[in-house]
Amino acid sequence: MKNIRYIIIFLAPILSYLFVTFYFNQLKDYDSAIFLGDQGTYFESGKYFYNQFDAHPYRCIGYPLLLCLPELIGLNAPYGYWPIIINILFLVGILYFLIRIENVLGYAIALPVSILLSICFGFISSVNLALTELGFVFFTMMASYFLLRLLNSERRDWQIFFLIFSLGCASLFRPGLYLFTLATSIICFFYFMLIDIKAGKKQFIFKSFLSISIALLITLGSQSLLMKKTYNTFRLSYIDDLAWYVYIGALANAIHENNCFSSECFAAERNNREENLINKSGAEMSVIAKEDRKNTLQNKKQALFKAYKINLATNLVSSSGWDKNQYPGFHNFSVLVNKTLTLLPFGIYFLFLITKLTKSCTRTEHLFLLFIIGFIFYIFLTSGISTYQGDRFHVVFYPFSLVFLTFFYYKSKMAFRTR
Repeated sequence: MKNIRYIIIFLAPILSYLFVTFYFNQLKDYDSAIFLGDQGTYFESGKYFYNQFDAHPYRCIGYPLLLCLPELIGLNAPYGYWPIIINILFLVGILYFLIRIENVLGYAIALPVSILLSICFGFISSVNLALTELGFVFFTMMASYFLLRLLNSERRDWQIFFLIFSLGCASLFRPGLYLFTLATSIICFFYFMLIDIKAGKKQFIFKSFLSISIALLITLGSQSLLMKKTYNTFRLSYIDDLAWYVYIGALANAIHENNCFSSECFAAERNNREENLINKSGAEMSVIAKEDRKNTLQNKKQALFKAYKINLATNLVSSSGWDKNQYPGFHNFSVLVNKTLTLLPFGIYFLFLITKLTKSCTRTEHLFLLFIIGFIFYIFLTSGISTYQGDRFHVVFYPFSLVFLTFFYYKSKMAFRTR
C-alpha cells in the first residue's frame, strides 16, 4: 500500500504534465519557441560562463550552469529536450523532498499536495520552459526540509549549512531571494546562539557561524566574485536595476506623466525605456536606473505607490500561459488557483494565531510554518516590482501554500477529534 502511495505521488504531476503538453501542443516549434522572452537570456548566460568564464549582466549562474551543461560536449542550444529533462528532474526532486518533509512532520501531506499540485496547470506547464521556476522551488523545498531537520536535531553544523546553501542556490536561480536568504542566515545564527548560550554549549556558536559563512560564500560569494571579474562590481547581477527601470519605474512614470493606468500606456513607456538602453552596458544601465529611482522616490511617490498596488493586484488576478479568448476555462481556473493559493494561507495563518490551534503545535511546527508564511509573503511583496506578469511570480510558492494548507487541515482535524 505504501509503495502504491509513493507511485501516485510521483505519477500524478507527471501525468498532468503529459496532459498539458499534448492537449495544448506546447512542443510545437519547440526549437525556436524555447528562446522566446526571458528564456533566451539564460542560454546567453550559460554560453558566457562556459565559453569565457564570464558572468551575464542580468542572469545569475545557477540555472544557466545546468541548462548549458551540454556545451561541454560541443552541443548547440537548445540541446534537444535537455531543458525539459532538467525541469522534470527538478519536479521529481520537489516531490522527493515533500515526502521527506512528511516523514519529519508526521502528517500524510505528500499525497494530497502532489494531487492538488497536479491541477495547478500554471505550475505544471513551466516544465516546458527554459525558466527558473522549478529549480527555484526545488532548492527552497530542500531548504524547508533541512530547516525541519535543523529544528529537530542536536547537531546543527551540517544541517544549518545545507539550509543556507539551499537558499543560496535558490538565490542564484532568482536573485530577488537574496535578502530573504541573508535574513534567514542572520535569524538562524542569533536564534541558535541564544539556545547554545542558555544550554552552556558556546562551542557550537562558532560552528554555526562557520557553516553559514561557508554556505553563503559558496553560493552568493561565487556569483559576486564572477561579477567582480567580469564587470568589476560586487553584486549578484544588474537585474534588480533593470526590473525597476522597465517595470515598476515605467508604470509609475506613465501614471505620473499621463495619468494612464492601462497596459497599453505601460507598454509604450517600457518600449521607450528599452530603446534608451540599447547598446548600454550593465553598469551604464544601472546608473540610469538609479537616477530614475531617485527621481521617482523624490518626485513621483504617489504614482509609485499606485504602480506598486497595480502590480500586486494584476499579478494576483491574472494568469500566464493561457489565452483568455482561446482557453477561457483554463484561464479562469488558473486565476482562481492563483487567488486561492496566494490569499488563503494568510487567512488560515491569522485564524491559527487567534485560535487554540496554536497551542497544539510544537515549537518546530511553529517555526516551520512561520518560515513558509514568511517565504510566501516575501515572494508576494517582491512580485510588485514587475508589471503584468500573470502568475509567473506566484507559481513558485504554490507547493508551499499547499503544504501549509494541508498541514492545517490535519491539525484542525485532530483538534476537533480531541474535543
